[in-house]
Amino acid sequence: MTFRKGESIDGKGVMTFPDGSKYEGYFKNDQPNGKGKFIGADGDIYEGDWLDGKCEGYGNFYSSSGGVYHGQWADDFQQGYGKKHLKILCKPL
Repeated sequence: MTFRKGESIDGKGVMTFPDGSKYEGYFKNDQPNGKGKFIGADGDIYEGDWLDGKCEGYGNFYSSSGGVYHGQWADDFQQGYGKKHLKILCKPL
């Protein structure tokens, strides 16, 4: 994707942020919209549906600590039907 200064970003592309986070997917009016994947600087990953720059619809979240969530999202929050798998570390007694 190429764009000129002052133009809005529309279509498929990649955006890298100063902290090293990266979004790959579709944009509309400079915001993630449609299918896309966000990889956070901390290693967390969200892959799924976006609407106006927020996780919205169905998506998969993979935490850098090992937790996983597959399911519905609304306004950047896990909401509705989904499955969450947590990685729990236990120390022996």
